[in-house]
Amino acid sequence: MKIFSIGSPQTNYQRKLGGIPILMLFILLKSNPLLAQENIQFEPIAEFSSAIDFCFSIRNNFYVIEGQTQEILEIDFNGNKIKRGGGFGWAAGLFDSPSAIFSNFLTVYVTDKNNHRVQSFDKDLNYIGSLITQLSGFGNFKEIRYPSDCIIDLQGDYFILDSENNRVAKFDPFGSFIMDFGGINMGNFSLHKPGKLLLLNETVLSVLDESRLIAYDFFGNGLSIVPLPEAFSSIAGTESVLLGAAGNLLYKKDITKSGSGWVKFAANINENIIKVNIKNGIVFALTKTALYRSIEKQ
Repeated sequence: MKIFSIGSPQTNYQRKLGGIPILMLFILLKSNPLLAQENIQFEPIAEFSSAIDFCFSIRNNFYVIEGQTQEILEIDFNGNKIKRGGGFGWAAGLFDSPSAIFSNFLTVYVTDKNNHRVQSFDKDLNYIGSLITQLSGFGNFKEIRYPSDCIIDLQGDYFILDSENNRVAKFDPFGSFIMDFGGINMGNFSLHKPGKLLLLNETVLSVLDESRLIAYDFFGNGLSIVPLPEAFSSIAGTESVLLGAAGNLLYKKDITKSGSGWVKFAANINENIIKVNIKNGIVFALTKTALYRSIEKQ
């Protein structure tokens, strides 16, 4: 593994549930009845040709991966495209099938799947550096071919999802391999078809594994397996709710109340939802062709 001029990761996260004790959180999540269906109305913010992923920016805008041009776009709340970076290629700052984007607000990380690396950019989308996940070729367990997602913890360690071997690999801020977990040797905590990573709080990493949400500590120990109503394409959370997406439906669960179930929402969105997130009570949903926001706060 090698890393080049990586900036220091910052300490704010868009994917964490803060302030909830871990044991209480797991007890609340394990209760999983499905309640009646409700409706939620969305309005489009911006349109795309082939969107892949999005996250929030420090300017309260959005970073979106546009698959057709292999670019990162910064979009404001009115849908204006104010900055762009990247493009197709193999040189630094370019992408070949970017699969995920994560921001701790001052630094933006893009999982560059077919180039076997995670690239970092500043808030203005200027290139900073790369963590190369594969150097020597096939067969080295310390390397990852075709990474599919990545998040960074408070210490600057990288947690990278290995799409070929169904595991999570952890690297330090300098690109050295630390450990892996979620593989076939972990019994019930083995990953079958992992999709996305999620930080529940500052000490728990969860993996969306089809119709399960599997939680691990940062040392790779399995903590909890939460059954989901169906196979989710995306999941997000705040201090009080979890949101999941399946097809063009959304599911919400109040995690502050013991015994609360999943509520299914029919959305006025005619495409499959790729990514869902929530901020200040507003739900944001990304499809291949548009980014939407909820009209009413949730």
